[in-house]
Amino acid sequence: MPAHPHFAVREALVSDMPELTRIYNHAIAHTGAVWRDDPATVAEREQWLAAHHASGTPVLVIARGDVVAGYAQYGNFRPFPGYRYTAEHSIYLHPAWQHQGLGGILLDALVDSAREHGIHVLVAVIDSENDASIALHRRRGFEECGSMREVGWKFGQWRDLVFMSRILSAEGPTPAYGS
Repeated sequence: MPAHPHFAVREALVSDMPELTRIYNHAIAHTGAVWRDDPATVAEREQWLAAHHASGTPVLVIARGDVVAGYAQYGNFRPFPGYRYTAEHSIYLHPAWQHQGLGGILLDALVDSAREHGIHVLVAVIDSENDASIALHRRRGFEECGSMREVGWKFGQWRDLVFMSRILSAEGPTPAYGS
């Protein structure tokens, strides 16, 4: 994973939740990255972090000391057992830290973590107008695998989704005895 001379990737802490909530709420209010209208609360995001910890899925933060520039996470793609080796991820950066390579560092860290946890395919579901995210994923080996037109409503208009995926492992899982 490429390093940044001033930033490090680490697991998110409960004490990070106020800043992660601010970053998330900025995305809600100003971008098509999150298709909800109401801001999140710190308590809601603390529950979200606790659910990630309970499921063993990471929430990663990129920070310089106490300054949190962004975060990334992955979780279940769909709730059915057949999808247990596929995860969907998201990355959010504070606007002041966008376009400086930090999203790529977070994405690389997510890919490394997903591989370590036996994830076979990592999926990105991106608002079709988010050219920067689509380009980042393309540079990191993700391929566009589909799109859905007008499946969401935000900012007074219908929104389209782009699906991108990256296969992380060449082999299948080792089946359990008797399966």
